[in-house]
Amino acid sequence: MRSRTPGWVAGLFLLLGVGLMVGMGIANLRFTQTVQDANAFLPRWEGANAWLTRGISPYDPQVSHLAQRQLYGRAADPDQGEDLALFAYPLPAMLLYAPFGAFAYPVARAAWMTLLELALPLAALLGLRLAGWRPPVLLAALSVAFSVAWAPGFRSIVAGSPAALALLFSLSALVCVERNFDPVAGVLFALAVIDPAPGGLLLISALVWAVSRRRWVIVASSLVTASLLIATSLVLLPGWPLAWLQQLAGWIGLGGSTMPSSTWPILGPGVLPEILTAGLLLACAWAWWRSWGGGVRWLAWSAVFTLALADWLTLAAVGRSSSVSLLPAILLILGTWARRAPRWGPWISGASLVLVALASWTPFLFNRSGSPVGVTAGSAVPLLAALGLLWVRWWATRGADIRDLALETGVRE
Repeated sequence: MRSRTPGWVAGLFLLLGVGLMVGMGIANLRFTQTVQDANAFLPRWEGANAWLTRGISPYDPQVSHLAQRQLYGRAADPDQGEDLALFAYPLPAMLLYAPFGAFAYPVARAAWMTLLELALPLAALLGLRLAGWRPPVLLAALSVAFSVAWAPGFRSIVAGSPAALALLFSLSALVCVERNFDPVAGVLFALAVIDPAPGGLLLISALVWAVSRRRWVIVASSLVTASLLIATSLVLLPGWPLAWLQQLAGWIGLGGSTMPSSTWPILGPGVLPEILTAGLLLACAWAWWRSWGGGVRWLAWSAVFTLALADWLTLAAVGRSSSVSLLPAILLILGTWARRAPRWGPWISGASLVLVALASWTPFLFNRSGSPVGVTAGSAVPLLAALGLLWVRWWATRGADIRDLALETGVRE
């Protein structure tokens, strides 16, 4: 029999958790009060604040002008690489940003950073579960620390990117599928689209699999949630889709979607992006086809593979990506190694986490400006992640149907 944890121990951990959150919030507030930098949160906060307090559309040019003046004290100059601070997100994303728009910017950004600092460790724990990996306590703690300490995690927190929250929604949805909480899974899949590229592709992956397994509740709840969010946003701001697409087109054009021919010497700059995008989409479709009719482990592998390719697609489209969505791929690959070699696998996995964390910071040691590392260098990471996932695919999906039978017996079919 398992011994129950004494109540005072649980209370102590709860107190420590609350204290840690308060400490992180205070540290983040000091940071936001002293640092004025271009970040992903400011345009969204400015849009939410203008919409809530003055009734101005977040896509209105004056909103981005306000954010530019807060950053530079003047209008931004895109020729100098300065951020135009566009809202650039679909209006349903306001569901997340609206509560923060009611507070002053330093307080709102500090709270947002604290939320991201909680989201990444939780995503790491969910990633370990999806990988079917129960590492020793120290290695699990290292995996959680890795989620925040490697460059994509740390930089996404400072930049205020919603990618960490989208990843948390995505992995939570997959765990809900595994536990047969289908209504909740569908809602979470729809919410993950706050990060459009990875969230949208993951939603398609989940819907394809759910149809093949006749898990109609997942399909219905995700589509109903998405429809309600879109319908509500259209009632609140009828013209937002056109305004969003206009901003998005300008953002992609300024983000470096056209690849310089010196970076890709074989194909011209006008050809390669289309070929790369088509190839990545075909690879996603192949993964969805392979998961058709498979068990939950097949869905998990297909979803993680899709997230890795979505990061590459984002890089190809705008010349930069957060790379946070690669976290579950890393954990799945290392977890598969560790399970295949119980004696030395955990040591190799732990050492690999440290090496990946250190290597992730290498491009920025030689790039003091903090600008994107480029499409060529950035493509290496999702490429290696995709190849690693293809390598471990057989072991990662092996026995999936047997495990599913234990979960699904008596539930349907």
